[in-house]
Amino acid sequence: MIEERLARVTERLQALRADGDAPAFGPPLPEERVAAFEELNGIRLPDAYRRFVTTIGNGGPGPYEGLRALDVGVCDPRLSGEFPYGPGDLPGRWRRETAEWRYWTRYRGSIPLARQHDIEWEYHETAEPESRLVLSGPGRGRVVLVDASHEWFPPIYHPAPDFLAWYEEWLDDPSARRYGSGSDFDRLGWSFPRERDDSDQDEVLWATHVYAARTGNRVAEQALPADCRALAEMALDAPSPHVRAAAAWALPRVRRDVGRYSLPLLRARDARVRRIAVRSVVRSVALPGAAEFAKAESALRPLLAEQAPELRSAALEHAEAAAALRPLLADPDPEVRAAAAAALGADHVLAGLLADPGPRARAAALDELPTGSSAPDDRRNAVAAARPLLRDPDPDVRAAAVATLGLAHGDVPWIEPMLHAALTDPAVPVRRAAARHLLRFAGRSARPRSVPVLLADPDPVIRYETLYRLGLGTARAMAVPARYWAADARELMRGDPDPQVRAGALVALVEAEAPPPAADWARLLDDLRGAARDLAMWGTLRSVRRGEPPGALRPGGPVHEVVHRALGDRDGDRRSTAVHILGKKACAAECRPVILAALAAEEDDLTRYSLGRILDSITPGGTPAGP
Repeated sequence: MIEERLARVTERLQALRADGDAPAFGPPLPEERVAAFEELNGIRLPDAYRRFVTTIGNGGPGPYEGLRALDVGVCDPRLSGEFPYGPGDLPGRWRRETAEWRYWTRYRGSIPLARQHDIEWEYHETAEPESRLVLSGPGRGRVVLVDASHEWFPPIYHPAPDFLAWYEEWLDDPSARRYGSGSDFDRLGWSFPRERDDSDQDEVLWATHVYAARTGNRVAEQALPADCRALAEMALDAPSPHVRAAAAWALPRVRRDVGRYSLPLLRARDARVRRIAVRSVVRSVALPGAAEFAKAESALRPLLAEQAPELRSAALEHAEAAAALRPLLADPDPEVRAAAAAALGADHVLAGLLADPGPRARAAALDELPTGSSAPDDRRNAVAAARPLLRDPDPDVRAAAVATLGLAHGDVPWIEPMLHAALTDPAVPVRRAAARHLLRFAGRSARPRSVPVLLADPDPVIRYETLYRLGLGTARAMAVPARYWAADARELMRGDPDPQVRAGALVALVEAEAPPPAADWARLLDDLRGAARDLAMWGTLRSVRRGEPPGALRPGGPVHEVVHRALGDRDGDRRSTAVHILGKKACAAECRPVILAALAAEEDDLTRYSLGRILDSITPGGTPAGP
């Protein structure tokens, strides 16, 4: 089957080339090089893509700006991570995890396929769409649209079942073959809400997410009532549970006042839709929640007889929301019960959930306990309720208890001993919750004691986040002088098994103005590949931006020589970084042959201009060396 499809693709490409409508492909990758790349990174490429790059070509004509070539020299541990977003997922937990832990790229377990044309939602508010191939998890083998700027929309799965189907759609659509232009948001033949009647539920799911991204990111524009009604109907009646949940999630993103559309969803058959609807109703109607709810309800009741229509309407909407939410206090799903209890201030329901034999119920109640900006009494009650669960047999419940207490840290005098104790927990989620709050909220006296423990943790995510906080979080903000941790960071830079941690150690040392020995620095830049090497190069650039380049970067030094070699890297961004490093007064006259060779080989105009400036600065008497 796959051979027939590859033959069809080859035939179509030959026809396009004969018409002059497609550039040439890069040569196919040898099977042994692909196998070595897979073994090095602990992955297996999806079969359709693997057969494509080993038989048809590696990089060349394709959607939008064309197919990117697969770099089989990369060693990146994040490639073997599971892609954190499945076809039926919604972005709540994904957004929280990727914001909290900088070790993870949001799109780990995937490789880039094609850049798309940028989208400007509002003036100077621009998304950078990119197609990626998912290597792991429930979406393995499928193409997903992501925002390379990590800001405007969660991943959106293309409806094509695999890479070849995605590529064939491009071959079959002449209007899509405009190189360098367009994006999935311009995909031929779709519109909302007409797409909801498509028999292919993957198409409907895609259209729902695209509509939410396109409409939800425009501040001055909201969805029409007819579209909101269509989304509400889909949330109740669509054949696919993924579409029903996506439609419920999209509602509050495309329009702010969606309470009246979300109210019927509180009675939906899916617990997931009901959970989403509770939060939509609470946000839209502005229910006060917790202890203030009864007070607000008694104050609003007289307004039901008000003559002013806007006051009467607000009071009626509030009353309808409260009446619709109350039955959910007995919902069979514990997360729905917890969300409704938090909205209505039903403390007895939350207390019952905290004592529930099911760990999911206990974790849901912990997530809904009032912390942070809540009233002091509410926070103290939350602390008293969460404390016993620090000894819960379930690790996810213990992690939720640590997180809840960390958020209420101002009301927990024993917060630091508790967090230090949690760092010894055998479960990674518990240690991560403790590390997160120690790195953000612990007092100055606790941080020097915490850092050696965190840097020695078996989890690379914790080690990297600690280094990030010491470096880019800045050692000054962490209030931990480099003398407490620089020796540990140098050891990690030399020998940590995770390349991302090794690069993070370099950045932390550079930011703390405690650079490592030149030989170790150069060896690290030479050894690393992929994203870890980019991070180490960026750390090297940061070091020269502080003023005069350190001795390791002066001409003839080992780091300087490695940066010279990076001028010939296949990656244009990496070459640009190398030029910026050398452009900060790091080169001398003896560098002239290397700069001349790089200038002759460089194709990018901006990089050529920068190389010309370097050449001009190191040539006695100056030279017209610009492009």
